[in-house]
Amino acid sequence: MARRLADFSNEGEGIVWNASLLLLNYFRSEDGGAELLLITRWDGRTNMKEEIKGKRILELGAGVGHLAWGLYEMGAQVTATNTSLGDLDVLGANIKQWKEEEERGVKTGGREYIVKCIGGSMEERKVEGGSISVEELTWGEQYWDQSPLSRAGDVKFDIVILAEVFSIPEVIVYSIFMNRPFSFMFLAHLADAGGFRVHQYKETEFDKCGMDDDELHIMMHRYTYDPE
Repeated sequence: MARRLADFSNEGEGIVWNASLLLLNYFRSEDGGAELLLITRWDGRTNMKEEIKGKRILELGAGVGHLAWGLYEMGAQVTATNTSLGDLDVLGANIKQWKEEEERGVKTGGREYIVKCIGGSMEERKVEGGSISVEELTWGEQYWDQSPLSRAGDVKFDIVILAEVFSIPEVIVYSIFMNRPFSFMFLAHLADAGGFRVHQYKETEFDKCGMDDDELHIMMHRYTYDPE
């Protein structure tokens, strides 16, 4: 990024957590997103714009929808979710409005805000074949039955994505860092600050799914809300 974005900004009735825009910018780069998804490791492809097309993506904590919209414009089939305690209504209203603007052939609010923050062109053609929908989804097994996704049959996603999210107290969060030796310091600071309990798994405690060699360093953590 040529400039630093604030942690969040007000946009309409909701809040844009700008880490989602930084992540979108990473996906839109020629090789950044490919590195993130280990695409270069397995098949040599590095153009994320080509790779993301047609992928089924579940976004957790989609906020007011800008990351989801950006991925949709890259040709992905995006399911954007949020809890009813969050910006679910704003998320749904935004996606509905931007789709209507798109159908009328006018500039969409989603694209306009993305271009304003991280660059790009209002005239760039979106990749065809994408889709976008909004569903309610609160994290935790006890909430799954309340989500429309649980009644949709055997739902499978190629990518589950989340950026700058927070969870309700009873939810257990698992995170995985790949070749990011310093990223785990965030969780160390989280533990030191109090309020959360963080556990780092030993390499023998989880399955690397065949991705174990000297060039790939994987770290897995579990953290839970612990006010004591």
